[in-house]
Amino acid sequence: YTPVSEDMSIDESMIPYFGRNGCKQFIRGKPIRFGYKAWVLAQPSGANLITKLEKINFNGTGTVRDNRIDKCPIENSAIMKKNPRGTFDSFVDRKNNIVCVKWRDNSVVTVLSNKYGIAPVRKAARYSVKEKSKIEIPQPNVVSCYNQSMGGVDLMDNHISNYRIGFRGKKWYILILFWTFDVCMNNAWFLSRHLGKQMDNLEFRRVAAISVLQKYEKPPLATGPRTNFVSPASRRQRQHLIITGQPRLRCVVCKNETTKSCNKCEVSLHDKCFLQYHI
Repeated sequence: YTPVSEDMSIDESMIPYFGRNGCKQFIRGKPIRFGYKAWVLAQPSGANLITKLEKINFNGTGTVRDNRIDKCPIENSAIMKKNPRGTFDSFVDRKNNIVCVKWRDNSVVTVLSNKYGIAPVRKAARYSVKEKSKIEIPQPNVVSCYNQSMGGVDLMDNHISNYRIGFRGKKWYILILFWTFDVCMNNAWFLSRHLGKQMDNLEFRRVAAISVLQKYEKPPLATGPRTNFVSPASRRQRQHLIITGQPRLRCVVCKNETTKSCNKCEVSLHDKCFLQYHI
């Protein structure tokens, strides 16, 4: 989403995750079947949503299921399926300024809107198996406007999937955090294009990464276990004694476990390895 257009898409986005977690979902037929479902500018679809948007002076247009149109007096979907493509039926709720349109395409589509109406009826090109060529069928204006503005979330998912931040680990929340970073980078890229920067997605990410590295410069701290390294010269200059009763750790010489260590070097050592280490 970028604040440069009045058309905003409301849809779900999947964050891929294959580990074990109670919030993980499986959606058959999706490009990402396993993962977390994240709603992007989302609220439950239905007539109640359009009514609430109308009360706060916002426009909304979207598809809706038949069981979410509050028993609207419109032709049943089962009957609509028997009609030829391009057939549509509508109902206008003048009290709430909402139009409900049911249109027969390859399947039956129900659309609600408080901004667009049926007129002007447009033409949509569809392939006809019977005539073996493309034909034009009637399409209500509200359906045409919805098709032109939909798909913003799908486009975002596509851009993120091209250069998704890779991570392999057991922390489930890290993937959600990285997905948030990807969304921020995608939004920043769109804003840069709006401001006249002609860079593709990959080039923009490279420029952003180089800018961060140049700003902070210092390399990250090394990961992994830390060792108390003592130079050989320092080992011979101080008085070293063996102390017992220490946590069981591996000897720095023979790598076997021991409860003894050097009081000065602060490393685990066996009696037989003490002299060898300090020579």
